[in-house]
Amino acid sequence: MTAHVTESTIVVGTPDQVWPLVTEGRHVRTWYAFGGAEIDVRPGGAVTLRWNEHGAFAAVVETVRPPESFAFRWLPGRDPLVVISLRAEGDRSTRVEIVESGQLENPEQSALAWRNGLALLRQLAAEQNALHWYARPVLFVTDLEAALRFYVDQLGFKKKWHVDGVSQVDRGGCEIILCQDPKRADRSRLFVELTRDGIDELRREIAERSVPAEKMWWGYDSIRVVDPDGNELLFPLDETNDRERTPDSPMSER
Repeated sequence: MTAHVTESTIVVGTPDQVWPLVTEGRHVRTWYAFGGAEIDVRPGGAVTLRWNEHGAFAAVVETVRPPESFAFRWLPGRDPLVVISLRAEGDRSTRVEIVESGQLENPEQSALAWRNGLALLRQLAAEQNALHWYARPVLFVTDLEAALRFYVDQLGFKKKWHVDGVSQVDRGGCEIILCQDPKRADRSRLFVELTRDGIDELRREIAERSVPAEKMWWGYDSIRVVDPDGNELLFPLDETNDRERTPDSPMSER
């Protein structure tokens, strides 16, 4: 029967912080697909959700708009459609809304499954976000406009605010404050941990935008990017996120 069910809840964390909880298999298996989840987060990507008592169910990704919405259709027949939407509620909370519509065999059961899943998602978000200290590094720069061009145009950050020689730039939950102070000669080193897809995207952007970068060792392999003032951003690499270790990588060995 054609039906439409909607369930929603408010969880701790910004949409950027909640996004991986609803799109990465390792998280989705803790609140919905308890037998395992595999999600290729791109339009046309494959989705497999498993339950030990029900088996595996396939779907295909329809749309991906991080960190706002993620939609997939169950297979076969490309029906029904599931849309997961994220909307900021205040500074540190997010409303998660799940809408499933189409030919639903049992709408009440579908609604109950999503409702129970969202209750577990609230717990997961609290564990992931509420207990973490919130910190923003301050990097001192000699020319704020030049620094903004580097972080925004080359590294893909967005400027959040700008007041009297101080700006904040954000990307994917990473928040950096840039403070113009020509008298400060000290430099900083910031570690930014990315998923496998994040490292792949970083490598593409380094190549496309000609961002100066190199591979270095600092207890482990890392991608090193240095801003115009000598502040370092290190992106650690390990077996979980380093898909590409080839000679044509856009990084030179130090």
